[in-house]
Amino acid sequence: MFKLRRGEGDNTMLIIAGAVAAVLLVGVMMFVFWPKETRALKVGNVVVAQAPRDAKVEYINSGVIKLIEKNYKEYGTIPTFLGESMVSYEAAKDDAMGKLAEYLNAVVNRFSELAKAELASVAQSQSNKKDQTNVNKLATEVHKMVQQIHAKARITGAIELMRYRSHGKYYVILYYNPSAALKALQEQQNVIEQLAKQYGAQSRAVFDEVTKTLKEAYKDTPLEKK
Repeated sequence: MFKLRRGEGDNTMLIIAGAVAAVLLVGVMMFVFWPKETRALKVGNVVVAQAPRDAKVEYINSGVIKLIEKNYKEYGTIPTFLGESMVSYEAAKDDAMGKLAEYLNAVVNRFSELAKAELASVAQSQSNKKDQTNVNKLATEVHKMVQQIHAKARITGAIELMRYRSHGKYYVILYYNPSAALKALQEQQNVIEQLAKQYGAQSRAVFDEVTKTLKEAYKDTPLEKK
């Protein structure tokens, strides 16, 4: 009969225990990281997020359904930002606001790229270096103004759409209404037109071009998927 030598039994048990622990670890990792079934979360007829199927929705802002559907039709997309936290809904909202700020910075930068070319086309003349310099200065001033507008619109344009919980985490979905920035821009029409005159451009044409370019910037700026 085969007999284990002293110490071999202990080693065998350690090997078996290690193997069992490894299997358990793999099982836990698969449970945590394996793609889970999801379901669409909607506000009205618009899908605003995908969440685990077992997500418990605790709040939906039904008062903005018409706004969401209208803006989706106009812009072809809904800028939503998902914040998450292990602590609270307020912490999750702060996380979402941070992502919104990053998005608006990207919109302003895209606007600046588009504006230089577009404003050049409405300048009174570009026949000499001085005129081109004025166009560049005008574009810089308009960029600063649009940047300031978005710093305020980040607060006024952010709308909380939904709250839900899943796997012990708190989630908040924010929607950003581009109309907030466009409305603020409208309120600065006189200032922009005065700037245009100062730099030798057609005032109303410049304002119209700025408005159109800002709308294009929203359409051209992709949302980063988190």
